[in-house]
Amino acid sequence: MNNKLKLKHFVVDTEFTQLQGTSELISIAIVSEDGEEYYAVSKEWDEPQGRGEQTSSQFVKNIVVPALKTPRNEWKYFKEMAEEIEEFVGECTPIFWSDAADLETLFLFHIFKEARKEIPPNWPSKCSELKHLATIGLYRYPGITLVPRTFVGTKHNALDDARFNMCIWKDGLELIWKKEQGLEL
Repeated sequence: MNNKLKLKHFVVDTEFTQLQGTSELISIAIVSEDGEEYYAVSKEWDEPQGRGEQTSSQFVKNIVVPALKTPRNEWKYFKEMAEEIEEFVGECTPIFWSDAADLETLFLFHIFKEARKEIPPNWPSKCSELKHLATIGLYRYPGITLVPRTFVGTKHNALDDARFNMCIWKDGLELIWKKEQGLEL
């Protein structure tokens, strides 16, 4: 990792076709600590048109697909998504956070793989787990209270989920992370 670049925190969330077996990315959202947002729905999961809904789980058909916030004519191919995500993250050393880090890492990097695009060398090899950080906070820093939030938005929409998780980051997890890094508060 290039230590000369500024650290910047991002929350990643994805929606995908199913939990069991082969799964395909439906949408991805990335929210930065300074409030910038990236959201895209993949054309690739639904080509030819209608295939995605046919191969998705019933949960995805009933809950995730209706929650997509982008009209079908604005869905994107992986190549376009990879270029936009790299531009969105910009010149920094990103730290990606998620509430399902293994899955988010898989799908984030899958976009680059399918686009035949290298993952930037200053990027981490995986997303970090928000729940893990919250657990550390409960035991090491009992004075930091993580206040439960009421979800605002559409559940199982990647952008609304990422926004919610960024609020959780700012409400206390950021302080725990700084303490763990030995940073001055």
